[in-house]
Amino acid sequence: MGDPGGFFGIELGKRAIFAQRRGLEVTGHNVSNAGTEGYSRQRVELTTMIPYTDPALNRPATPGQIGTGVTIDQIVRLRDKFLDLQYREEYQTLGRWEVRDIVYTRIQEFFNEPSDSSIRQSFDEFWSALEALHTTPEDPALRESVREKALTLSNLINYISSNLHTYRTDLNEEIAMKVSEINSYIDQIADLNRQIQMVKGLGDNPNDLQDQQDLLIEKLSKMIDVDVSEDPKGGVVLTVNGVDVIRGGIRHYLVLIPNPANNGMYDVRWDFEPLSFSSDPDVAIGYASPIVGNTQYVVSVIQLANELPHMIGDETASIVSEDITFYTLGWLDRNERGDFSLKVDDGPVVSIYIDGEDSLKTVMNKINAAFYNESLSSYPTTYKEWLTASIARNDNGSYYLVLRSNELGEDYRITVLGDMVSIAQRLGLWDGVATNDIWSPQDAIFSVNGEIYRSSRNRFREAKRVSTGEYETVVDGMLFELQGIGTTLFRPYFPAQNGELLGYLESRDEILINYINLLDEFSYTLIKEFNAQHRAGYGLNQDKNGIDFFNEVYSVEGASSLIALSDDINDYPEMIATAADDNGVNSGPGDGSIANKLASIRYRNLMRDGKVNLNQFLEATIAKLGVESQEASRMSSNQELLVKQVDNRRQEVMGVSLDEEMTELVKYQHAFSAAARFINAMDEVYNRVVNNLGLVGR
Repeated sequence: MGDPGGFFGIELGKRAIFAQRRGLEVTGHNVSNAGTEGYSRQRVELTTMIPYTDPALNRPATPGQIGTGVTIDQIVRLRDKFLDLQYREEYQTLGRWEVRDIVYTRIQEFFNEPSDSSIRQSFDEFWSALEALHTTPEDPALRESVREKALTLSNLINYISSNLHTYRTDLNEEIAMKVSEINSYIDQIADLNRQIQMVKGLGDNPNDLQDQQDLLIEKLSKMIDVDVSEDPKGGVVLTVNGVDVIRGGIRHYLVLIPNPANNGMYDVRWDFEPLSFSSDPDVAIGYASPIVGNTQYVVSVIQLANELPHMIGDETASIVSEDITFYTLGWLDRNERGDFSLKVDDGPVVSIYIDGEDSLKTVMNKINAAFYNESLSSYPTTYKEWLTASIARNDNGSYYLVLRSNELGEDYRITVLGDMVSIAQRLGLWDGVATNDIWSPQDAIFSVNGEIYRSSRNRFREAKRVSTGEYETVVDGMLFELQGIGTTLFRPYFPAQNGELLGYLESRDEILINYINLLDEFSYTLIKEFNAQHRAGYGLNQDKNGIDFFNEVYSVEGASSLIALSDDINDYPEMIATAADDNGVNSGPGDGSIANKLASIRYRNLMRDGKVNLNQFLEATIAKLGVESQEASRMSSNQELLVKQVDNRRQEVMGVSLDEEMTELVKYQHAFSAAARFINAMDEVYNRVVNNLGLVGR
């Protein structure tokens, strides 16, 4: 540095005034933004100017370096990157648990437990009405009570199921809005990136722009798990679940893909990802909840299911009347009698005694009555092991017998056995070699990652594993829907691993699906078991059994939406079965033994491989909802507290303290005044030098 010159003092003062004024202005900026969201306190970093003189051989002979004043090195934001990172991580976890808490609260509102209008209360009242009916089966008021309680229970199950499905649709729309919001933040952050890079390119600090960008990133972090790193050019690199969403001039967006396997609800993808979980949707489609993760599955479809129950019968083997006896037909004489035996798959053989006095109607009655008939040497203990007998009428007006399994698929084929196989042949059930199929079921055969399965349905979560012979979940959290023969790569992919978006996705496709499945499982078991037992009995003064109490269903999926009283029971309560079978005929209006068996269904271990009864299953479902809801509420509260603690530590660094700013204000004000006083003093010095020196004698 050369000689500072004669007016060096004025220059020192000017630099001091400019620096302190800038300090006052930055302090004022801090005070002005004390309540601004996302604002980071700024600080003027002052440093000394290069002193006089520079070390050199020709330096002036001064006693030492002379200070040349102050300069502003930079104006910086006060942020702690570690606390920012910690805040974003905890904030995204808070976003997820807040959504779960809201969803569980809403589900609890649907179940409305405990209350006088809850499903548990309606369930108890239905069984109480049945227990009362069994004591006085001929009382029309009690029959009407059973009908009303059953109608209330089925309507309430429909109502809860409808609300759960509607709420899934609402969450789907919420996901769409959240994706739109995420994409908007990506755009804003990327635009700020460009501005920040331009400012930094000039060597300046774009503090306020960076505050705006950090605030947007924080808001984004509550929705989706984001990782932030610095771009060498001065902006940020935004990474989500390993994907560079923003880097340089590149930005990626989330897209919504309607999934037909998920009732048209949206799969969420990045714009460069495949549009389907399946590489070949003509082979298989499906959807997965976030618990599946990003694992690949090779699905090979060998055969599709035709989704039919096994049904046997032959309309050409017809009889002109339901009531005409086999003796009258000439099929049997009065001395011919014996057992007519049936079984479903590997279930127990059930034998029905046949003689010449029987008719098509009494044979049908005996077959239906054999369900849970403890007087038989062996009898089924579940609806899956029995069948339903009915009488059909052909185009010529003649009648024939039809036997139908209660489940879909090849596992539930009907076999005809016994001494009286000639009757089976005459009835058209057997041709001497095999049963006469009306509907012949076919199972789907497929493999997932080399493991072979069978399924009676083309849409499933559980299937029969061929190697073990057991039904099990194929992939936890995933539903498959087979479309055709071939092989496809099934790759679930979820762009979010945390945050609100994950909370909405897992709520829609995991939490709600779980409770819909539980309600479906409960409804399906109730319908199937109740109908099977109900078909064994007779209504008031009826001469035929085999009446369904509920409308029949064949799929667990959707059972809670479909549960409803059959038209027969809804219109005619006298058809509610209460009386047992007496050799193919009604045992009488005063018999309530079937009503007693119907009431006992509540406590039979029918669910979860015979380990749990309907009552326990419903209680466990309600208890599960309560426990999970409490966990979500507790986690949400704890996470909110944790976020506040981290934010409090952040605010100690970045937040504006008005008391501290007032101290800074006073400091800069006094420094400015002192600098001004210094300039005044130097002005007097220069005035004396210029105007008063050399005027001798004045």
